[in-house]
Amino acid sequence: MTNVEVFEAVLLANMRDFPPVDRAFGQLGVTREDAKALEQSLQLKSNDRTLVWRAERVLPLLGRPVSEKLVVREKNSRPCSAQFFALPLWQDFLFQLNVDRDGSAWGEAFVQTSVMNAPDRSNLQPWRWTFEVLSQQARTVQVVDRWSVDKDAIFVFDEPNGVQTYLGRFDYDLLQEWSPHPGE
Repeated sequence: MTNVEVFEAVLLANMRDFPPVDRAFGQLGVTREDAKALEQSLQLKSNDRTLVWRAERVLPLLGRPVSEKLVVREKNSRPCSAQFFALPLWQDFLFQLNVDRDGSAWGEAFVQTSVMNAPDRSNLQPWRWTFEVLSQQARTVQVVDRWSVDKDAIFVFDEPNGVQTYLGRFDYDLLQEWSPHPGE
């Protein structure tokens, strides 16, 4: 496996069990268990209970960023570098990782490289949308469940045929599952 494929496998290992995730493991030729063992052996995180990546271990896997920008870390108001990487499994997105001068890396999420309006919101496909883009198009968004890298949210849209409500499930802000929701 290439370094980037190793990192992709680690990301997949931290995603929930959804059909696109299972297919991607097949593309990489690894199982979830293989990827979890790989993550443990590489010691990519500060410790088993933290969500903070160790930049000195993660950045060599990702290679050179496509772009960078300055962001302010909410935790301590210090400036950090938001770095954006191309990952072959997710060609329509960039993977964002914020890197602090203390050696930590955090705020990992997929961002869309081109923003489009969802033409048929009743049938959105996984791995085609991010939380941010869909949130911008919705009238309201309510996050109903959030854990380390995953979140579930209810989206309300004003449609020509009336108000429509959907439940979106995301890992690293990447859409994994989309379904109608009974509404408010």
